[in-house]
Amino acid sequence: LDGSAASVALGFTFDPIEQIGIGLSYRWGTEFDVEGDWYGEDNVKGKSRTAPIAVGGVTYRPNEQYDLYLSYIHEGWDEATSTLSVYPDDGGERNQFDKPLRTLALGAAAKLAENRYIVRLGAAFQLEDGIEGALVPKNSFGVGGVWNFTEYAFETAITMEQFDLNGDSAQTTNYGFYFTIAYRL
Repeated sequence: LDGSAASVALGFTFDPIEQIGIGLSYRWGTEFDVEGDWYGEDNVKGKSRTAPIAVGGVTYRPNEQYDLYLSYIHEGWDEATSTLSVYPDDGGERNQFDKPLRTLALGAAAKLAENRYIVRLGAAFQLEDGIEGALVPKNSFGVGGVWNFTEYAFETAITMEQFDLNGDSAQTTNYGFYFTIAYRL
């Protein structure tokens, strides 16, 4: 199935003191049209709604060279819906998951050459979610870096994510490579 839609997110960060940063963000779920082949049927059309996501995080800066991160991510999978059920015999609209997915993420960054280069490491671990009968993210690990210029920055990351089905870990493993170009105003 294919489909796309714009999503709306709002977030902010602030530093109550020099060594501590706090960030909060929320992305609303988005409803969009999907179509394609589905369980042997051609040109199937339907509607899906993505899960809203809330994130809260804290950054601790023990000195100018290092940052440590801790975040809590709450994905409202219980609010994700689709008119096309994963079980076509059920028919009708249904929630695909009955509980939210909750994740704890940890990270560290080292700034080198007066912040010209930044090296990052991170890991995320699913907290007990109780989602049954669905393949959900269990944990992920990543390494990345940033190359800063005066107005531009290039960022890249390599990640590995393992999925869990009914408590059986590593059912599926995905690898990702990400590249971003940023421009500072």
